[in-house]
Amino acid sequence: MPTYAILGATGKVGGHVLQTLLKRPDVHIKAFVRSRAKLLKQFPQLSSDPAIKNRFDVHEGDISAIDVLASCLRDTDAVFLCVAAFTSIPGNRIAQDQAESVVAALEQVCGGRDKRTVKLPTLIMLSSSETEQAINDIGWPLCSILFAINWYIYTDLMKAEEYLRQRSDWIDAVFFKPAGISHDEPAGHVLSTERSQTYVSFWDVTAAMVQLADEGERWVGKSVTVQSKKKAKFPKEHIPLLFQGLVLYIFPFLHKWLS
Repeated sequence: MPTYAILGATGKVGGHVLQTLLKRPDVHIKAFVRSRAKLLKQFPQLSSDPAIKNRFDVHEGDISAIDVLASCLRDTDAVFLCVAAFTSIPGNRIAQDQAESVVAALEQVCGGRDKRTVKLPTLIMLSSSETEQAINDIGWPLCSILFAINWYIYTDLMKAEEYLRQRSDWIDAVFFKPAGISHDEPAGHVLSTERSQTYVSFWDVTAAMVQLADEGERWVGKSVTVQSKKKAKFPKEHIPLLFQGLVLYIFPFLHKWLS
């Protein structure tokens, strides 16, 4: 039975990953969250269903709690890095903090041994197709505008990816880069290293992430995106966030009032 860890299991993507894995009795799940109470409130079955309780562990702490994080990552086969920002705010470095903490935790897991001889999990880092023009499915002009609107999110993701790639001699990572994500019904997914698709449902995105974990070495070191058999609907709730991102890109000093 493989063991998978989810960082940020109460978030939008992390929560969908958790729900996807809960449907599989062949997986042991570890969840790293800031609040155990919040997690159990969102998913009451975690404490009420005996079958789930036997294959589920909760690790509570801030992303900087390296000891707790190391305990969560130890003896896992894959880790979903789902701690992410959904609003573009100056100074954002959530992805970098996550990457640095994970590396520090893995170093603790190694315990001074040669890192290349220790069995460590494959990291599935959630990123965005906007960080890599080659796989983006929208034209350059619109892509440039969207990058500016989400500047502080995407530049943070790119720095986090670079940080992990610099340690590729001992850390196996897959950089998962979906395009726009929307709340919609699952339609079936296909992994791709060539072209993303806007929009894809959260369910198809997380199913793709789980497939990356299941298939492990096949995708290590690659930028992978996802396509759906049916485009998901446009998320109208993104409109105010896009407007806010554009305003903050032009006038970053306004973040104290807009965030």
